[in-house]
Amino acid sequence: MFGVFLSIFVFLYVYVSGQYISRDVCFEKKCIQDFIDTFYISYSIFKTFFEFGIGAVTVLGIYFAVKNYFLNSDATKMYNHIEYLKLFDVFLINEVEKLDLISSKSINVFKLYNSINPNSKNGSLNDFKEYELIIWEINNEIYDSNKDIFDFGEYDFKYRNHQERLIKILSKIGVNLSKEKRLEFYIIERQVFCLINIVNKEFLGDCLLIDIEAIKYG
Repeated sequence: MFGVFLSIFVFLYVYVSGQYISRDVCFEKKCIQDFIDTFYISYSIFKTFFEFGIGAVTVLGIYFAVKNYFLNSDATKMYNHIEYLKLFDVFLINEVEKLDLISSKSINVFKLYNSINPNSKNGSLNDFKEYELIIWEINNEIYDSNKDIFDFGEYDFKYRNHQERLIKILSKIGVNLSKEKRLEFYIIERQVFCLINIVNKEFLGDCLLIDIEAIKYG
């Protein structure tokens, strides 16, 4: 708009100061060329601002298009995150209900889900290195306890130490167990490991090729 007004102002100024208003109408080649040469600056101003305006509109259009793309992309990622979390929640609760010694209250669904998919909100569902390390920790604990029961026998096996270590590891993924009597805890941890294996199989599939070790103690 500024360019248009400036172009009109220059045109009128030149038109009036050059006394074109009092001249007779002339369509000869010389008159037309003189008119073009005289008012070329007005045309140049209009053309420059017009091209600038087109460029600015194009840049703004690209900017808002890119911004809209990222906003839609973020919204899509968040929607997928919420829907996948809902699916995970329903699946987990259904599986827990099949177990008699594990309560859904003892499992923090959000923490377990975020342990498996820490970048779910960003649209990534295959970054579970930290979760994999925790599975290795569980397996190492089972392996060490299996070895201890073989070396020392059931009577000398310090199951309370085993309980404390395992409870601490499982809490990292939102599975909260309390200390129980020896035999009862053995059954509970077997159910937990069974649940973890099912979750891994259904939600990670071939991405995680680690199964929980078989228990030889208890």
